[in-house]
Amino acid sequence: SPSKRGITPVGGSPSSKRRSPLLQPIIEGETASFFKEIKGSEDDSSTKPDFTVTLKTDFSARCFLDQFEDDADGFISPMDDKIPSKCSQDTGLSNLHAASIPELLEHLQEMREEKKRIRKKLRDFEDNFFRQNGRNVQKEDRTPMAEEYNEYKHIKAKLRLLEVLISKRDTDSKSM
Repeated sequence: SPSKRGITPVGGSPSSKRRSPLLQPIIEGETASFFKEIKGSEDDSSTKPDFTVTLKTDFSARCFLDQFEDDADGFISPMDDKIPSKCSQDTGLSNLHAASIPELLEHLQEMREEKKRIRKKLRDFEDNFFRQNGRNVQKEDRTPMAEEYNEYKHIKAKLRLLEVLISKRDTDSKSM
């Protein structure tokens, strides 16, 4: 009947006909050159702005983002800026992408041991604090252990990276 046809829901994104031609390249993941659309003093081509942006995921950018990754309790120490990041010293992280599965597994094991060691240190600190003050550690109470908390956070991020790389290599080797 005609009434049923009228209420059939249409799923998905809006029709591409209704999309602006300027947005189409962005939606389809292409690099759009917006400066071609700028009218006016077009004969002065040397000052024409080029808005094409190249995104480079390099090592320092990943480390910078590590600081904003979700931690178990969302702790970002005010000391984080003052402590030289483990990332800056740890150039081995950039070599992980080229490492073999056995190397990655070995590295994963080392990181897990390191995480346990630091976690034990932090737990001891938190237990002592609780005994002395009768309450759990608050963010502002963590200053004496800021370096350890920061290191723990970076190790967790590195473990996540290793696990992803290992599972990726594993699926790559199975699909070959």
